Order: sequence, then C-alpha cells, then structure tokens
Amino acid sequence: MARHNYVSVIAFVRKEPKFKDTIDGRSGIIGLTTIMSGRDYNKATTGYQLNSVSFCARSQEKEILDIMDTLEVLDIVEITGFLATREKDKKAECPNCGASNRRIDACVAHGKVKSGGNEIFIYPITLRLKKKCETEQEAFEYLHANKEDANRVFLLGNLTGPPISGVLQNGKKPYTRFQLAINRKYCPKGGNEVYERTDYPWVYSYGDKSIEDFQNLEKGALVFIDGALQARKFKEQYVCGTCGQEYDVRGRTLEVLSYDTEYLRLPNPIGKDEEEEDDNTEE
Repeated sequence: MARHNYVSVIAFVRKEPKFKDTIDGRSGIIGLTTIMSGRDYNKATTGYQLNSVSFCARSQEKEILDIMDTLEVLDIVEITGFLATREKDKKAECPNCGASNRRIDACVAHGKVKSGGNEIFIYPITLRLKKKCETEQEAFEYLHANKEDANRVFLLGNLTGPPISGVLQNGKKPYTRFQLAINRKYCPKGGNEVYERTDYPWVYSYGDKSIEDFQNLEKGALVFIDGALQARKFKEQYVCGTCGQEYDVRGRTLEVLSYDTEYLRLPNPIGKDEEEEDDNTEE
C-alpha cells in the first residue's frame, strides 16, 4: 500500500457489520468510533468538531470480511488502510410538502454545489481484534489509554482548488480548508487486476497554522499532511424544487484535521521580494 494515503486507527464497533452481494462480489460495511488523539488537539479544536469520531469501514477483501463477520458491538479493533471517497447522490425530504430534493439541485449553501456529496470511509488493509468490552465506558477508557496511536492519518496530494479561509467562535478562531486529489493504485488480494482511482478528502487547519496555509497554498500545490480523522457537524440550506420552501439539512461529515502541513511543491513559487523587485524595475 502506498504511504501517500495511510490511515491507522484504534476504534470500537459502533454498529454490527452488514454484508451484501454485488456485481463485483461480496462487500461489507461496519460502523466504528474512535477519538481525537492527544497531540495538539486542544490547540486545533474549534468547538464544532466532535471529541469522538464515528466513521465506516468498507471492504471487498475476503480476509477482511471474514474478520468483520466475527465482530460484535463494543469490540476494539485496530485498522490500517487508506482514506477513500466516492460520489453519492444525497437527498433530503422537504418538511413542508414531503418532496425529495437532490443536494446538487436544492443546496444553496456557499453558492451552487458541484456534486451530490461525497461518502468518506476507510478501506482496511489490515483488521485485528484487540479487545472485547462489556460497556461503552470501558471501550472509551481503552481508547483514551491508547490515544497517541488511536487516530493517525498521512496524506500526500495536490490541491484541487484554492484554499478557503474563515473564522469561528465569533472571529477568534481562524481556519483554512482545502480539498486534496490523491491518486492510488491497489490490487485486491488474490486478484490480478490493478485498480486506479483518485480520492478527494477535505483537510482543515486551525489557528496560526491555518493562516500560514492560506497564505502559501494554491491550486495544484503538492502537500504532505500529518493529521487525524475528525468528525464535524454541518448544516446546509435547501430550497425545495416543488413548493419553494427553504429548510435546513443537518448532518455529520468525516474530514482530516491537519496537525502539520508540509509544502512540497507550489505551482508559482515566486517570492514577494522578487515581485517587488520586478515592479520597481518597471517604474
């Protein structure tokens, strides 16, 4: 597995695994919960993130599916794998007339959206049972005892567009967010075909680091992210295509919190001093 998209988490089973047969074979999904690591989270937190991080793991690998099939709610597992995304046609029902509205048509937040939304999940390469717990408190205590290793993400990719900045907590907490394009190749165990695809996770940075990211990054920049999975609540506004009613749609999303953003290659690495020198020459 390429190290430019690497996730390592310790989590407990939140929902029992589900399986189904598809054209490509049997697939499984399991709901999991981990926590934020104990690194620089207190400096990064804004109050919008959730201390616990719920996410899903999906797989079509027989070895992984066999282990999934043995898991029960509150089992502690250790997963290594990669962060995967896929487009999803999200919909929400109008509370006024009951009509179903597609996000790509009805969502007005931040202008016209470009897609119906993304599903973000972990694709495991390894999955191991670590411990069986009797209560959720016991499971969380185990995670906090291993918080340094519970939630780690390493990404290498290019920005799909310019970074976006904003402020939270009444202007006291700046943030920068940007989307990465991460290419990967993988071959399922026992298979001969190599698959190629691109994943598009969103990355957030906060505080002084976010200001530095916004000032330095631009579309096409190659960056390395040392971070963690984070869950965030969101609210979007829809306009019903049937009755014209405006209504809010709330949910949760999975993203990456950047503890450190390393700038590996910038599209236009010209410095301000050089720009000022050129301007003086022209005058």
